[in-house]
Amino acid sequence: MPQRHHQGHKRTPKQLALIIKRCLPMVLTGSGMLCTTANAEEYYFDPIMLETTKSGMQTTDLSRFSKKYAQLPGTYQVDIWLNKKKVSQKKITFTANAEQLLQPQFTVEQLRELGIKVDEIPALAEKDDDSVINSLEQIIPGTAAEFDFNHQRLNLSIPQIALYRDARGYVSPSRWDDGIPTLFTNYSFTGSDNRYRQGNRSQRQYLNMQNGANFGPWRLRNYSTWTRNDQASSWNTISSYLQRDIKALKSQLLLGESATSGSIFSSYTFTGVQLASDDNMLPNSQRGFAPTVRGIANSSAIVTIRQNGYVIYQSNVPAGAFEINDLYPSSNSGDLEVTIEESDGTQRRFIQPYSSLPMMQRPGHLKYSATAGRYRADANSDSKEPEFAEATAIYGLNNTFTLYGGLLGSEDYYALGIGIGGTLGALGALSMDINRADTQFDNQHSFHGYQWRTQYIKDIPETNTNIAVSYYRYTNDGYFSFNEANTRNWNYNSRPKK
Repeated sequence: MPQRHHQGHKRTPKQLALIIKRCLPMVLTGSGMLCTTANAEEYYFDPIMLETTKSGMQTTDLSRFSKKYAQLPGTYQVDIWLNKKKVSQKKITFTANAEQLLQPQFTVEQLRELGIKVDEIPALAEKDDDSVINSLEQIIPGTAAEFDFNHQRLNLSIPQIALYRDARGYVSPSRWDDGIPTLFTNYSFTGSDNRYRQGNRSQRQYLNMQNGANFGPWRLRNYSTWTRNDQASSWNTISSYLQRDIKALKSQLLLGESATSGSIFSSYTFTGVQLASDDNMLPNSQRGFAPTVRGIANSSAIVTIRQNGYVIYQSNVPAGAFEINDLYPSSNSGDLEVTIEESDGTQRRFIQPYSSLPMMQRPGHLKYSATAGRYRADANSDSKEPEFAEATAIYGLNNTFTLYGGLLGSEDYYALGIGIGGTLGALGALSMDINRADTQFDNQHSFHGYQWRTQYIKDIPETNTNIAVSYYRYTNDGYFSFNEANTRNWNYNSRPKK
């Protein structure tokens, strides 16, 4: 009679790990003959209970499984949760640390995909995208990684300050829509017909038209008027220009007739080209000035910010350093009260001083304009129309100071302006700037002079009062604006004293 030999099946280490994980709880609740517990964190599984293919074959090393939560290193398909939010699902390689617990490995490119500020962290910025990071906790202090093997879930806690985050109201430029092609006109017309007893008659008409055409990213605009009376009629074009968005720069490109902003130098009209930043392309939470609030949470915490008694911001932050840079202040001044409520209920508070002026910018934000072309005189004035170039910039240096300045030049006119604005905390906000101008008129008279300007603003919420003071001073009568400098036959002797 033939003999039947039982052939044992070889099992891989991962299969053995799975068998042990499923059987271990049942064994521990049984007779105790197979496993014993030394303490709450260590288990002993007698490897003699595992069938092997041959007598005397070397037993698989199962010592790592004596540690609670220990698993075999390798690559696992996991759900990645970052600061309690699921962000992706991908294959992650895990290695064993000194305690035989799994820790994740990330490439620099994977860290970028998670939104980590790789280029702002020195230990990461100098590495290639394919470089492997074995211990993220050593690179970013305050980071914690926990692998839930049962649910194949990797929980990451990373300080908020180390992560890129979209401002409130942010919409990706890739989702912006240029709109549909269209032609339009907005108009208003008024007219009168007056008849008098003497038999005389007077007629007047006025037409105001604002026309436009949209095609793709381009916008064509025209502003024209028509007037007629008993003596004559006239058609005037106030401005015509072609404009489009430059999404990458959050700016507008303009070709044609327009006017400068007047942020540094007095505003004037021109015909030419202009590239200027456009705050309307920013989310509402990034427009104007507001301070950046920084702090440290000892645990998962709730941060609440109040101004003048009203809650203007509230958010959950993970343990570690945090940064809040998308506030909507309720007024131009009024200190911000910041409350950090930890997970155990303890609260910490601090005050962030706040007040602002119109030209002040958020920390790190640059507002600029560059214009070149020909000065455009008023229709009824006798003025020169020289070619010119102007550049201005306003930069938020930090929570306290904003720097600004500009250059303006033409054949017979040069001007330079620099200034600084800052918050005085509870006392309000103050700015000071100085402009120098060199002017040469047609009669060869040359002048140079300085203009000093000081602005102060303060809100008093208790009485609903706003205090705004502007002070101008000229060192002599030699300072002229660009508009004044281009007026022909300027009578500087009859000019009002400054």
